[in-house]
Amino acid sequence: MKKTLGFVRIPTELLKRFSEPIKDAQRDESAIPSYLHWNPFVRWIINKRLEVIVSFVEKVLSIPQIHPRPSALDLGCGVGLLIPSLFKHFSILYVTDHMMDGARLTANHFRAGNVEFIEPEAWQTIIPDRSLTVVIAADVLEHVEDLDGMVASIHRVLLPDGSLIVSGPTETFIYDLARKIAGFSGEYHTRTIFDIEYLIEKTGFRAISLKKLPFPIFPKLFRVTHYKKEGPVHSGENL
Repeated sequence: MKKTLGFVRIPTELLKRFSEPIKDAQRDESAIPSYLHWNPFVRWIINKRLEVIVSFVEKVLSIPQIHPRPSALDLGCGVGLLIPSLFKHFSILYVTDHMMDGARLTANHFRAGNVEFIEPEAWQTIIPDRSLTVVIAADVLEHVEDLDGMVASIHRVLLPDGSLIVSGPTETFIYDLARKIAGFSGEYHTRTIFDIEYLIEKTGFRAISLKKLPFPIFPKLFRVTHYKKEGPVHSGENL
């Protein structure tokens, strides 16, 4: 299986078509206004997160002892922006979100036949324990109310040496300003990326790579972290 990845950016006109079924608050939660924004910096930074995520996935798949048939879960897939970059590199790519019509259009366009769509209430029971190579949570965990249970379930479905790749907003003053420029409120965020990182490490993951965006000396808007699974944590335990 091919191991060299690269971020495949969906052309604007295609993205507009794929995102048509997504409406109202779900559209904002999927950051679609940012991907289609008139300001080139807003479009650049929102896509840069995905580029970093793909680079972390590439590092995972480049490890010689990696599972011969790797599988992945895109948790909160939105309109499926990672599908074109990832589907050729996994035996199966699970995706889930509350609204997946746009992601289905993306998968169909790129002929991604190994993508399996799972309702968000079902993936924790459908995906077998200790079966996934990678779980990707791109700007989604800040929306989750039962984060303890979610992270424990992610830990459970990952292989013993599996990887969790997480991105999230810093929720700083600068980020809040940038979010208003991008055109959405973020009122549906229940926690910051720092809260999320603390709980992830508490749940049995070790951070091995961290990328702060956008620039080294610029106030940070996003953090993208690659974690490795450690420890025998199971869903339902007291964390």
